[in-house]
Amino acid sequence: MNDFFEKRFPNEKTLRFSEVAYGAGSPGQVFKLSENEVRERLEQMNQQKQAIFEFHDSTAVQQIRRKREIPSGEILSEIFINHSKSVINQSRTNEDE
Repeated sequence: MNDFFEKRFPNEKTLRFSEVAYGAGSPGQVFKLSENEVRERLEQMNQQKQAIFEFHDSTAVQQIRRKREIPSGEILSEIFINHSKSVINQSRTNEDE
């Protein structure tokens, strides 16, 4: 999603849902996702504590808002660091049992 924003819409803060689902080079098209699958993934992003994107889904508006700009490489670093912390915490929990 971040790569799509950066490359196709670098100056935009919001995108229509249809652009993310059906636009050329969009996550929906690249990963061959149905409209419902795209919507489910966007809704999952809303559940993340430090989400970069926010999905608004109402009868009047269906859009994705970029809450903050971050280079794609930094996103991968954040994911790796958070995953590593989770693995370490799980390992400590298992040792305590």
